[in-house]
Amino acid sequence: DPSQSAGLFTFGGTGTLLYGVKLGLEKACPATARHGVRERAVILCSERAHYACLSVANWLGIGQENVIQIPCTPENEMRTCLLETVARDILKDGGKIAAIVATMGTTDHFGLDDLKSVREVRDRLVDEFHLDYRPHIHADAVIGWAWSVFNDYDFDQNPLGFRHRTVRALAGTRRRIRELPLADSVGIDFHKTGFTPYVSSLFLTRDAADLELITRKQSDTPYLFHDGHYHPGRYTLETTRGGS
Repeated sequence: DPSQSAGLFTFGGTGTLLYGVKLGLEKACPATARHGVRERAVILCSERAHYACLSVANWLGIGQENVIQIPCTPENEMRTCLLETVARDILKDGGKIAAIVATMGTTDHFGLDDLKSVREVRDRLVDEFHLDYRPHIHADAVIGWAWSVFNDYDFDQNPLGFRHRTVRALAGTRRRIRELPLADSVGIDFHKTGFTPYVSSLFLTRDAADLELITRKQSDTPYLFHDGHYHPGRYTLETTRGGS
């Protein structure tokens, strides 16, 4: 919903993932921005997820050992039954879930996680454990986003005349990609399948209010953001913003 969502351009797919996990970390462990990470928080992702998950855990102080990779099916799709088992064990041990990363198009074999099932698992765990936060779901769609152009395509009529094999592949991909609105945030790389110049990666959050979790206090930036109404530098990692 464009009236409730928000976004910003950042440096590559790793940047979009960084923002998604950072929001989730602040939800799971409030005041981390001020006091640091004081309790165990984990990132859950598939074993086919991009290594950026490790980079982000490293830079945010979560720790690479707290990136837990869930086994996949032969189709490179995270096994959500195992996701639920692992997440339940973490919560039983008192751990926090900083983020669940759903990979929507792996770099090599284009594996697509079942985002709908991931969200159902998350919601069940929130109810079961009476969590005072909702584990953040970030859809890493930096490659797969482009296939959303087929969300409304009529595969029965096939007006563009694709071969049957192509229609079958596109329809199978759409089945997963059309679930992107179920995520709390999404990462998009326009410089990959969009063929635009770097830097033009887009981080989108479904609820614009989430950005308040990472907004700088005006007292921390005494000589900035006093004029006008549009100040993305209040919540972006860098203060200087590029032309994009």
